Amino acid sequence: MNTKANSATSLLLSACLIVKNEEQLLPDCLESIRRTVDEIVVVDTGSTDNTIAIAEKFGAHVLRRGWADDFSAARNAALEAARGRWILSIDADERLQTPELLLQAVHQAGNDVGALLVRVISERSNKEGRRDRVVNSLPRLYRNDKRIRWSGRIHEQIFESVAAAELKIADSGVVLQHLGYDLDAAAMNTKIERNLRLIDLDLRDEQENAFKAAFLYFQRGKTLLGLGRRDEALRDFEKALEQKEASTIRVQLLNQTALMYLEDGRLEDARELTAESLELAPGQTFAHFVLGETAAKKGDHRTALDHFRAMQMIGENPDAASRLAGDFQLPPEQIHFRLGREFLALNQRDEAAAEFRHALAINPEEKGSKAGLAAIEAPLLTLSMIVKNEEKRLPSCLNSVRGVVDEIVIYDTGSTDQTIAVAEAAGARVIRGTWNNDFAAARNEALKHARGRWILYLDADEQLEAGQRKTLREMVNAAPENIGAFECTLFSPHTQLDGGRKMHTAGYPRLFRNYGYPTIQFVHRIHEQISPSIKALGKEIAPSPIRIFHSGYDAEADVIKGKMERNYKLLLQQLRDEPENAYCWFQMGQTLNLMGLSDQAEQAFQMALKIGTLPAHLKASSLASLSHFSGQRRAFGAALEFADRSIAALPEQVFAYHLRAYALLYLERHAEAAAAFEETLRRMDGGGGVRQTAFEIEVDRKLVEDGLAKARAGVK
Repeated sequence: MNTKANSATSLLLSACLIVKNEEQLLPDCLESIRRTVDEIVVVDTGSTDNTIAIAEKFGAHVLRRGWADDFSAARNAALEAARGRWILSIDADERLQTPELLLQAVHQAGNDVGALLVRVISERSNKEGRRDRVVNSLPRLYRNDKRIRWSGRIHEQIFESVAAAELKIADSGVVLQHLGYDLDAAAMNTKIERNLRLIDLDLRDEQENAFKAAFLYFQRGKTLLGLGRRDEALRDFEKALEQKEASTIRVQLLNQTALMYLEDGRLEDARELTAESLELAPGQTFAHFVLGETAAKKGDHRTALDHFRAMQMIGENPDAASRLAGDFQLPPEQIHFRLGREFLALNQRDEAAAEFRHALAINPEEKGSKAGLAAIEAPLLTLSMIVKNEEKRLPSCLNSVRGVVDEIVIYDTGSTDQTIAVAEAAGARVIRGTWNNDFAAARNEALKHARGRWILYLDADEQLEAGQRKTLREMVNAAPENIGAFECTLFSPHTQLDGGRKMHTAGYPRLFRNYGYPTIQFVHRIHEQISPSIKALGKEIAPSPIRIFHSGYDAEADVIKGKMERNYKLLLQQLRDEPENAYCWFQMGQTLNLMGLSDQAEQAFQMALKIGTLPAHLKASSLASLSHFSGQRRAFGAALEFADRSIAALPEQVFAYHLRAYALLYLERHAEAAAAFEETLRRMDGGGGVRQTAFEIEVDRKLVEDGLAKARAGVK
């Protein structure tokens, strides 16, 4: 201890502690203060280990006192025995970091200063395994004045007594490191349960004092959070918020409640509370953190950047910081990560990479920055394919994406021709596998090897429309974070089993972000889909101008028949596994229709609609098919009803309008039929901005014009 103090009247500084069974932590605490303070006073509340012997070894004056469920009573007992003119209140799990500032602060304090704020810094592991930093500025250094005493059984305070003595509270710059959050789970739970019991006792006594009750509800809420009782905690925070008096406690309360609102998706509520908090205490980081995360979730990445930069500035310039109790401070690498994340969302890739590298220079294990940097350094676009014996069609497909994609990944399911050689000559990475009657499984094998930030998937019988390189790459580079995929339009000429030929158009999310397998994966054995994974992530599928030409159904009748039979068998397998899968019933209807089995196709479409989970465009397509089948049976009333339901499901289409017009014509409602034929032609020409939609069948213009002429003739 400080040897310059040699009498009771000359003691400048006493350290006061209350302890119980602290033999592990106490030595380092006392070592951190022994050369700075003039005496150490320890109140022991019932230790059964070597705590008292350790304290006495350091020259402490030890008072034995039974524990009475009251921290203030124990602290005040130490205070009564202290002889220094100033008191440092410290716990066994704390370490003095700035002894020189401690002495300087008490020497320089004016006579009107009753207490000095000390920064108590705690670190604790969060849910992601990273370390969070919490800073509390507390009046732990105060005059030994009979008017200054602690109050409250738990989370004890001296603010009120200092104010009642008409003395000021000033800053000291002194720092204590707090280790109390590094207990094992069982010990921490015991400590929290004890705290909750003491808070409830204080709440029972302080209900008439609105300010104290608000403080206790706030502390109770934090304690309940520690026990995982989140809903109860939020109710206590909201009770505490009813007390409107401005204070440092209110600032903490606003921030903590806002953080919970943020977690619950109540973004505007979170923003309002933290805006008030920042007005009360401008130089803090907690409110900036919540406002930054709130802005990021709302897609306002520039505002998020501003708040994370403010956190960075405050952290790097302590003089700019408020002395807010309970301020939340992210480690520097976490701030750099968030800056990088927001730059990446704004597509400022160089700036993002720089921030991620700063974070990794501080902490090479920072996972978010590792992933962010890997994403930036990954190629932009991967072409992903599955093939088997496609030596004739594969060259045209790969030529169509030359200069568009950065990487080609092909999963070969057992080619015996030159397919693999053709692929490798084009620079593709080929993974050899086997075919197991499952298109989704095969596509997922290719997906596992894709490194691009975006993935385009094609088949060997498809080609990307010429001249789309710039459009496609600019589109994905500029895509906002909420867009997970782009729908591309496939144009597919179909040779009918009777030798006829029709153009089908279909919209599919052929271009999607690479969130990594299995986060994102294809589903369904046949007519596989990626969209369920996109939607499960809460991402949107946006329309795009990208056009793909598909020639696989423009083939000889026996080839088409073979494809239909293969698809039929795979769909049967899928439906045995998932009999309530509306999408598979829809595809079964399509397949049976192409096979000329219209009665069975009609039943499949009816089943798809009955299950009731089809998206609007597939529902509309199913209803249009049912309208077509009804018309073929000359059940024109039913044909009209199905056509109207199809249009109601998807108003911006053409095919169902054509079916509606013919149903009206055969029902001899000629004026209505003429209007419907006119509307069909207008839509075919793109009038009024109406466009043909996914899963439309090409409408023969001559048939529409002939129908219009008949309807007009009938009107006459």
